[in-house]
Parts: sequence; structure tokens; C-alpha cells
Amino acid sequence: MERMTIIISCSICTMAIGNKCIIVCPPTTEAMFPFQEIPPCLLTAGNKSLLEIVLDRVSLNQFDEIILIASNHAKIQKLVELYQVKFCEWREDLPRLLYEELLDYENMMVVHGNSWIDIEDISKLYAVMKNGSCGLLTRNYERHEKTGDGFGVWVDQNVKAIYAHPREHYVNAQLCNAYVWNKEMLSFLKYCEQGFHNVNCGQMPDQAFYIEEAIQNAIEHGVCFESVSCQKPYVYMRFPWDIAYANILYCQELNEMTENHLYLGTKIDGSVKCHGYLETGIDVVIQDGVIFEGNCRIGNHVRIEKGAIIGKNCVIGDGSIVGYQCRIHDYTVIGTNNKIGYHAEVCGVTFDGVCAVHGCEIYGIIGKKVDIAAGVVMAILRFDDEHVIQKINGRKYSGLYTNYICLGNYCRTGVGNIFLPGVKVGARSAIGPGVLVENDIKENSLVLLKQETVVKEWGSNRYGW
Repeated sequence: MERMTIIISCSICTMAIGNKCIIVCPPTTEAMFPFQEIPPCLLTAGNKSLLEIVLDRVSLNQFDEIILIASNHAKIQKLVELYQVKFCEWREDLPRLLYEELLDYENMMVVHGNSWIDIEDISKLYAVMKNGSCGLLTRNYERHEKTGDGFGVWVDQNVKAIYAHPREHYVNAQLCNAYVWNKEMLSFLKYCEQGFHNVNCGQMPDQAFYIEEAIQNAIEHGVCFESVSCQKPYVYMRFPWDIAYANILYCQELNEMTENHLYLGTKIDGSVKCHGYLETGIDVVIQDGVIFEGNCRIGNHVRIEKGAIIGKNCVIGDGSIVGYQCRIHDYTVIGTNNKIGYHAEVCGVTFDGVCAVHGCEIYGIIGKKVDIAAGVVMAILRFDDEHVIQKINGRKYSGLYTNYICLGNYCRTGVGNIFLPGVKVGARSAIGPGVLVENDIKENSLVLLKQETVVKEWGSNRYGW
């Protein structure tokens, strides 16, 4: 059955001038379990929300207006006031909303607030927009990635087509969630239908509204979209393990540090060994025997106790304590107000208020106010050294970060818990002592170990004295 598209010309206001930036913050989905209760744009990289990072980077360019399309969340409203941008509440018919915003402007850039996008790539898109052209941000697939995991494009100088969940021979690049366009897009946005029509035979697209549907219709009707190739990694926050990648990218930027930035009054013992550069905030104390294996960004009111080893390119948030002889691995982000107990080992990301007591081993993404008990072990590798396959909404995903253990906000663990690679525990759950966690646990769950014991008489007369 042929698809029929009717394009009705839209009257363009002769007073339309200038450039507009739209930052789109889609609501969360169940695919973000166990962090699905948090708007993805408020998830953090280096203890700073993704939305705040995007706002910082977008604001470096000369836009006549910046508009934030998001849910009416208190923290989002706070950023709206702080950055003095216009707020528009999220609507499911997003293409129609973008049409309304384009009416009064000549050119528009659209980026996602729940993504990690580099400053250089925003600048490249901005240059295309200033020329009055249309463009899409694209990137090459990495070796471990599957083309069927999202939107792909066929690029031959310009973008020739967009495909959803394509087979690999249909596409040669991945579509990122950043676009620029001009008035040519008006009618395609206004009359964008639900779903996505350019799919492989037999696929069953859902009936949501997609910006990509409007763009594909425009391409089919002769609108030229330049392919703007990513120079740096791009991350779109779809799954919980994407949090790990975004934080690693933040930590990698610490490589650019070329000198110390020590706040006046920072107390560093003379025996501290630093094989990189430090940036410290107010009231920082670094005790004797601490080793920094590379660069480190340290917040306000932080104490790092005797003998701790801090890996390369790490971040330690405000108000945190890193205890005696802790081991913080490379590219790890310790959240704000954390207490990492003695001999603890941490690799990954912790959110605000995490308490990890002595002798525990953390490998993963740990939510807000999570209590990690003594002797907790989070397994890193499978016996076959393969990536864990995560199953979400009937699809299978695996990659460099799917082995990460994810604990939702306000969870409690028990002494001696063992977590197998890739398991996820929902928010406000408690795991009893000695439990081996081998499968995902839904939110608001109490998990206790059931065991049988044998009690017999015993004493000094058992074998004689």
C-alpha cells in the first residue's frame, strides 16, 4: 500500500528573523529502570545535570532565543530561572510544537537535554544553521554497536535517508538527536503523522510522534540535509548504563588540565603523591600517604583520609569523605555528600548521599542515599568475559557498560551481598544479609535469604580434654 503524503504550504511571516535554539527534554521511560523516576535530563555527569551541561554549551553561541521543552519539574524550573530561558511544557505532538516555535524565526537548532553533546559539535551545527542550511548530527557506528538499536542514516555527502532500527546494509552512520533547519521544514512539522514509515519490511513501529518522521518526509520531498559528523563521542540517555558512559566522557575532559587549581587554604600533607593535577574547592583536607594516579577534580568540604588511592581523571563531589586506604578506580565519579568507608573499592558512579562502609566493592551506578553494607561485592566480569545481554521491551542490548550493576535511589544492601554483573535493583528496595542477587529486582521489594540450619550439642568434652 503506497504511503500518500499531502504537503500544504504554510504562510511565512515576513517579519520572521533570527535564530532559535530548542532544548528538548523527553519524559522518562521504563527503559531507564531503576532510574525511571528521574527525568533523564536531570541525570548527572560529573555531579552536574546533563541539562545544565547542555545549557552551558548552547549558551556559548549567539541565539536570539533559547526555549526549553520539558516536564514541569522543580529542578528544571530552577534551571529555567537561572539561565533565563523560555519554558514550554512537554507535549506528545512534539513536531507540531516545533512547527509553532519555528513560525516566528528563520532558523532553528534542536538538541536534546538528556544527551551528552560536545561543544565542538554544537558549534558545527550552529555554523550550518547560520548559513541558512539544514543539517543532522551523525556519527559512525562503533564496533560493538548494532544498527538496529535506533535511527540510522545513509550518508552520501548529504543525508539520503533515515531508517528506524535498520539492518546494517541500509545505513552507514547513526543519527544523533541534534538537528538544524529553516523554513523549509514548516509544513513537514505541521503535518507530521504518528509512527515512522521508513522501516524494514515486517517491522511494527509504535504510534508515538517522532521528529525523524518529519525530517524523512522532508528528505523525500527534496529538502537537503547536510551530514554534520561528530568529532567527539555522543551519548543519548536511553538506558541506565548510558549514565556510565556520560560520566566517563566527563572524566576524560579532565585530561585537559595542565596545572593545579588549589583553593586557598587547601590542606595537603607533604607525603601526598600526585601524578597529575588537582582542582580543589573550599575546605579540602588530603591526609598523609594519599596517592593520586592522575588528574582529579575535588569539590568543597572534602576529606581524603590516609593511604587512599585515587585513580586517573576522577571527580569527588562536595561534602564527601574518602576513608582510609580506599581505592577509587580511574574515571570514577563520587557524588556529593558520600561517605566511602575504609578499604572500600569504588568503580563507576555514585549519586548524592551514598554511604559505602568498610570492605565493600562497588562496580556500577549507585543511586541517591543508597546504603552499601560491609563486605558487599559487585561482580565485574562473566566467566566468558562477554558483555551482559540486557532485555528491555522485547529487545536485546549489550555493550561496553551493560555489565554495570545499577541500584535505584534509597536502596539498602545487606552484609555480604553479592551482585552478579548487569543486575538492577529498583528504588526503595532492601536486600537482606548474605543474598546473592542474580536477577533484576523491582522497586519497593524486600529480599531475604531463606536458609536451613542444623544445631547440635558442642563443648570441650566433645573430643575430650
